[in-house]
This record gives sequence, structure tokens and C-alpha cells, in this order.
Amino acid sequence: MKIFLFIISLLILTEPCNLSAHHTPGGGDSMNANNTRFIDPFTGKREKPNNYAILSYDQQRGAKDNKNIHTASVFTEMILGSGNFALNFSVPYLYYDQKDRKDSSRVGKVYVGAKYMPLFDLNKSYIFILESRIGFPSGPDTDRFTGGDYYIGSAIGTVGYIWNKFAFMGKITGNFPLSKLHPRNQNGDDGIPYWARTSTATSSTESIELKKVSIYSAYITYYLYEKVSLFTGFLYRNPYEGIEKTLNTGDRIPLVFREASIGFSYNFSEKYFFGLSYRHPLDRGKEFRLYESAITTLFSIEF
Repeated sequence: MKIFLFIISLLILTEPCNLSAHHTPGGGDSMNANNTRFIDPFTGKREKPNNYAILSYDQQRGAKDNKNIHTASVFTEMILGSGNFALNFSVPYLYYDQKDRKDSSRVGKVYVGAKYMPLFDLNKSYIFILESRIGFPSGPDTDRFTGGDYYIGSAIGTVGYIWNKFAFMGKITGNFPLSKLHPRNQNGDDGIPYWARTSTATSSTESIELKKVSIYSAYITYYLYEKVSLFTGFLYRNPYEGIEKTLNTGDRIPLVFREASIGFSYNFSEKYFFGLSYRHPLDRGKEFRLYESAITTLFSIEF
């Protein structure tokens, strides 16, 4: 209730603006000269290369194995060269609120990435972004780390267009395992200390295989005012679980994962951004689910 009161207060206090008053040749408005309109509202990431940092908090409710997963993440990006190229870095910290067993926490997988904007023009109403990322092994000590003791490579293509008060974005992502799965690290969140694990204790009836993952996502942002916006999105992923696919499960796990999202964002200025979003999975297995729902809050700042 406090969150919704905060949103209503912002809507009342924020003065409306004429977003279509100053058009660029590409058909957008005066906000295209900066990166404010081209922001992924669900992650807070500025699509165009920029110098900024994000602090985010994500809560997955009703996750598998009767737990809630709380994730605090830090993401930072820095421009190199003429401004159409940037490097970025991210690391999460996860806390597991577990039913019928002791709570636990882990450091997640560290990612380093590079972003390139081949059609470089900050004043246009469209974007085309290419990005690649590498996820590093989390280490064999599953009592301290999670995310998998293997390398992951990611390739991301992003397109976007601004039309009046709307921003349309689409992404295609491919995740690829770059190394093999450690045989003693298949159930990193099962609560068994690393020193107590055996090769047969990881998975007696099921096994995990690293798979290539395809992700298609799109979202639409509508600007109520200059600083206040609403957004909705859709995500499609195959396979359902992501890169760690559980085998020998029959029809318990769906083939693909679909998720719908809605949210609200507030731009304090060109440098400060706040976002709040809700995600709801649409596909659920008969005896298996990744999570019931998720809520993400984030704050980003340019530097």
C-alpha cells in the first residue's frame, strides 16, 4: 500500500509536459538528446553506452524448493573511445528465505560485458545495440557461491524506436555454455555443504545438462508526463529453466517459459532513474515452478 501511495503522490506532484513539442529528424522529441527514453525499465539499464551504475533489489516469491529468493545486484557501465562503445560489470548477492530449513545466502555469478552502438547518433529516435557478456565460474564451494561453476557467453541484440509518448523496444538474447558443468555442483542451493557432498548426492533420479538458451523479449513504455512512465513487457525463453535444464522429468516442466510484466518508473532528472516492476510467469508445470511472482525495485545514477 505504501508503494502505491508513493506512486500516486508522484503523479499528482509531477507537472505534465508536451513530449511532442520538439521533434528531431527521426520523429522523436527533445528527450532524445540524452539517454532518458532509451532505458530498459525492468533492469534500469540504459541501452545507449553511458557512464552509470545501478543498485537493484529483486524478490522472487514462491520459488521452487519452498523458498523466496532475494537478490541485491550492482551493475556499472563505462564509456570507452568516442562514445559508441562501453564496458560493463555486474555481480549479485542472493539470500534464500527457505521454508522448513535454515535460511542461506550466496554470491552470484559475476558478468563482464561489452556494448557497441554501430549506428552512432544520440539525437535519433531509433537505436540498434549489440552486446556480449561473459559469466565467470562461481567456484566449487556451493556453500558460498551460486550460479554454476562454469563459463557462460551471451550475445544480445537490441532495437528500439520512440514515437511521441511511446518507446518500443525489442531484444534477442542467446546464452551459451562455454565450459562443462562441474559434476559435484548440480544442486548448488540444496543446502548440502560442499565438504559433505558426494558424486551420488547431487542428483539421484534427475540430472542437469547445460543447454543453449534463446530469449525473446519486448516492452512498451508510455510516458504519462516528462518524468513519469508506465510500461509493460513480455518474455519468451527456451528452454524453460534456462541454461541448466533438468533431464528425465517427463511432463513436469514445460518446454518454454513465458512471462508478462508491468511497471512504473520515475526520472528524477536526466541522471537519476527509479523503477518498480512486477513479473508474472505464464507457464507452470504440473509439479514444478520457477517462482510464483517477482517484484523488482531499482535505482540508477549517471556519473
